[in-house]
Amino acid sequence: MKRHFVKAGALTFAVFLMLVTLIVIGTLITIAFYHHNYINKQLARQNLLSYSQSVLTAALTDSTLTFPWDGKSLNLTEDENYTFKVTKEPWGAYLIFHVLGSYGNFNVENRVLCGTKGFMDDAATLYLTDNNNALSISGTTQLVGDCYLPKAGIKASYMEGDYYRGKQLVYGEIKVSSNTLPTLDESYQETIRRLIAGKLNPKDSVLDFSKITSNEISHSFRQKTLYLISKEPLYLTRCKFEGNILIICSQPITVFEDATLSDVILAAPKITFKEGWTGSIQAYAQDTLLIEENVHFTFPSTLGIQSPKNVGLLQISENSRIDGNLWMTKNPKEKENKNMAVFEKGILFQGIAYVEGKFSLRGKINGSLYVEKFLYKTPSSYYENHLYNVEINIHNLLPYFSSAVLNPRRGCRAIKVLEP
Repeated sequence: MKRHFVKAGALTFAVFLMLVTLIVIGTLITIAFYHHNYINKQLARQNLLSYSQSVLTAALTDSTLTFPWDGKSLNLTEDENYTFKVTKEPWGAYLIFHVLGSYGNFNVENRVLCGTKGFMDDAATLYLTDNNNALSISGTTQLVGDCYLPKAGIKASYMEGDYYRGKQLVYGEIKVSSNTLPTLDESYQETIRRLIAGKLNPKDSVLDFSKITSNEISHSFRQKTLYLISKEPLYLTRCKFEGNILIICSQPITVFEDATLSDVILAAPKITFKEGWTGSIQAYAQDTLLIEENVHFTFPSTLGIQSPKNVGLLQISENSRIDGNLWMTKNPKEKENKNMAVFEKGILFQGIAYVEGKFSLRGKINGSLYVEKFLYKTPSSYYENHLYNVEINIHNLLPYFSSAVLNPRRGCRAIKVLEP
């Protein structure tokens, strides 16, 4: 029998090949293992983002929830390693929802500024309280949408030699109003009263305005609100204030065209916005808000007046524009109400206006108006509950509009994302 021998070099090569094969297989298994883990982590991260968005959506739409809320009632997943916490806090007329989600080492954080979906279940173009007088309309006046009017109704009439030119008195359904306006949220009103009165929490970050060393301040909503306090009149010019800042002054505030203000809240007895100013702001006055010509309050902005003596004055000059909310409330303990809102010619208001007092309207409203009484002045006389050459049209309100939280029972709507 012939014997065959394997050379030592061939055996060594076979062992080497086997080792290389094992290394390659081990490497592939390791890569597959880490790739599988990577995919699972990415899926977990994506799920966390998706679940967090679902929790936020539920928090905005369900007005019955109490906060802080953990989101467990949604049953998004059976994996208990996903945890969520939702908090809600007011920011002037709006709300800030904060969602913090976590899974293992992954965390996701959302902070969103929100308003509400209107003021009433039945969206109204006009709500005029019943003061036993009919509403008279003349000229090119248009009321487009459902209107709540006094029992005496609405009629066409002459003014300045001009008769009503429309084909219908109201382009919508006419409903009967009450002798009072639907009430605003009391907790919101109390918050504004405290701001105007300068009542602060001892834990708040408070800084005297006179001690500011820079004319530019940007303050994150991740931090505590920065309160800038002044007992002297403030003239905001050549400055820039952005973010989580609240300026409270016991004297008048004047805002000039070259002042950049964004998301800031102002509170003072009297606030004046000079000609040409533009910005997004909340401004609350105890007695007077004066808006000069060509001022533009961008969305979301809110103007409010709370006059303890019912002598509030909101005057908006020609060709100005407001995208947001406007309200004026009265003190029911006072017998007489002299609150007055004035819109001059060329004004465009887009949003919800609420006036417990008289309203002289000469501009255009895309949205809703709630008012106690109209007052129209001509060189020769006064006209009560009379509209002349104006338009109020709720259907022209932009679909993304979100109002101030005037009614907490309404579902919320996101306005914009704040930094985490």
